[in-house]
Amino acid sequence: MRAVLFQEAYQAESASERERNRYARLFSSNIVAFRLKARKLDVEPHSGGFSLKVVFSGLETYEFGDRALAVRPREVLFVRENEIYRSSISTNAPTDSFSLFFPFAFYARAIASSRNASLQRFMDSAASSVSLSAKPQFTDLLQRIALELEHRSFDLLMDELVFRLKLAVHDHTDDISAAYSRITLQTQSRSLDRLRRLMRARERLHDNWRGPVTLAELAAEACMSEFHLLRSFTEAFGMTPSRYVEQLRMAHAQHLLVQSRLPVKAIAHTVGYANFPAFCRAFQRVTGNPARLFRCSQPFQTFEVSA
Repeated sequence: MRAVLFQEAYQAESASERERNRYARLFSSNIVAFRLKARKLDVEPHSGGFSLKVVFSGLETYEFGDRALAVRPREVLFVRENEIYRSSISTNAPTDSFSLFFPFAFYARAIASSRNASLQRFMDSAASSVSLSAKPQFTDLLQRIALELEHRSFDLLMDELVFRLKLAVHDHTDDISAAYSRITLQTQSRSLDRLRRLMRARERLHDNWRGPVTLAELAAEACMSEFHLLRSFTEAFGMTPSRYVEQLRMAHAQHLLVQSRLPVKAIAHTVGYANFPAFCRAFQRVTGNPARLFRCSQPFQTFEVSA
């Protein structure tokens, strides 16, 4: 499937009939991308296929009836097919905005895949219309796609990137759906608000997994007390913040053990452990094996790093 990039907004209401027909044909059979760089921009109300929105810098606001959602860097907004909305940019420095629209048939095939349940539940939930922080590899992939589209990269590379994007969308919806289902608040709006705050706290861990992060800093990021942050984070993600960081460090350590010739002590330091025995204990607790035995037993295996 071909991907088409536009660097100017499509104004659906003021477009001519000829222009509307042209865009309708493009949207029906292509992945359509918009990369917009502006300080001031108002995009007229429009709808389309399933889409996702991200900004690489700045801020963009989306209006759905009486609701307004701001999208910031490292956040991703999913929009249901046929939902009508408008967007705007009003920032001092240029905002770098990127949107992807998928044809109805493409989305139907994605829903019909073996992992359809979580994506369908996500799109049917209120969480799908909330801008939520995403793991870095998801937003990094979107930035790579935007770059390759600008460079008019060859079709095979774009096919590979779109395939990776499909997997990343499923992983993101799995992740968010699992966390959202664990949050036990009385109202949907409060649950979504808490989820958004916790995702920002988790993003702080992904950004600073090597260095020290205090509970007070995470609580400030989430606008919660330390007590409520610790309790809510553990409820949503199934582990405490310290264990979450440990998992991130161990994922990187596994990758380096297999993919590099660095000594184990150097790897321990690289992933944030000043105390080598503490690294050894953590590695064996997480993987079930000492680091040196792990390196010898899996010489050709690669690992996905989540930070």
